[in-house]
Amino acid sequence: MADLGLVTFFEFNACGLYPTFKEDRGDSETAFGLAKTLEELKDWVIAQDDVENTLPADIPELSTRNKVLCKSVSHDANTGDYLFVFWKCLDDDSGKLSGVYSNASVGDSTNDSVSFATDEHSGRPLLVGHPMYYWFIPELNIFASIKFKKSSCYTDGVSNFIREAIKHRIESPYRNVIFDDEGNKSIVFRDSNNQSLKYLFYPEMMEVKLNNMDLNTIAPRVTHIVVRESISGILRSTRGETLKLWKKTEEKHSGLRRSKQVEVISEARVTPPELRELLTLYASESGLGNDWSNIGFRTSYTSHTTKWFNSYLDRNYVAMDPAMMASRANYPSQAVLDVLMRERDSLLANVRSELSLREESTGT
Repeated sequence: MADLGLVTFFEFNACGLYPTFKEDRGDSETAFGLAKTLEELKDWVIAQDDVENTLPADIPELSTRNKVLCKSVSHDANTGDYLFVFWKCLDDDSGKLSGVYSNASVGDSTNDSVSFATDEHSGRPLLVGHPMYYWFIPELNIFASIKFKKSSCYTDGVSNFIREAIKHRIESPYRNVIFDDEGNKSIVFRDSNNQSLKYLFYPEMMEVKLNNMDLNTIAPRVTHIVVRESISGILRSTRGETLKLWKKTEEKHSGLRRSKQVEVISEARVTPPELRELLTLYASESGLGNDWSNIGFRTSYTSHTTKWFNSYLDRNYVAMDPAMMASRANYPSQAVLDVLMRERDSLLANVRSELSLREESTGT
């Protein structure tokens, strides 16, 4: 059975070197945007002999933050895309993990938990943790996390990794290391005019608005239409006649309880125009002031996840063959990137539609 990885896209509030003072920033980065950041990050990572050496900055002794390292990175020259496999360490500052006995009694007994060493396996040092897969697409200035069954996502940690690597590890014409009279080191960024710069890398989850969805891509995947309605005590629908008559959402009353809120799930095949009709219908009736009433769709017979029209967030999946992991703790970065490149057009269809329509709306 394929291992499905959930793909979640992110865009940027800021990415690159900006003037330190906000009033001097303008609308674009001075240098080191996403493409340059990834190029320099890749070169630095592959130059390291050991994974442990990819720690982007020295962590304070009392820090409780999980260490993030980089296991591998692959680059597709045709698209410019990157796939990074980061490593979220789970050990504490002593190199140990803690555990509680499975048959321990509930309570605060002093002898039902232990701290055990995890620093060696077959005589070799071991970094216990979870792999994290991040796909970067400089062409669109976005990236995506990919969450498999045996992996993790820690976007704040990855963002911090990149910021610290740019500041502490990666040389650039803008980076200056300054020592004071007592030998203390500080790092500053300045442009050719000696103007103070600051590196920013702050992403946010990307939402694809209803009207910007690529319905030609979505419609063939729809397996069910889901309708939530608010009804009166005599099972009288509060929704409009258009919805009641729409042929793809025939009412199925069998098994419905007499309730003020009902959900009807109908197996359906829809064309792009029919899906657009539903979107238009939702938009015309979305001002009912009822949080329950909604229309959505599903794209699988086995999944119980509904994509609701009132807060549609583009979520896609990529399928990996578990055999590719074999005895490894993670999928090879190149293997994941190869799958992404085969599915790239469909995975990015809605994102492209969203970005294109945003440009049209702003006239850029």
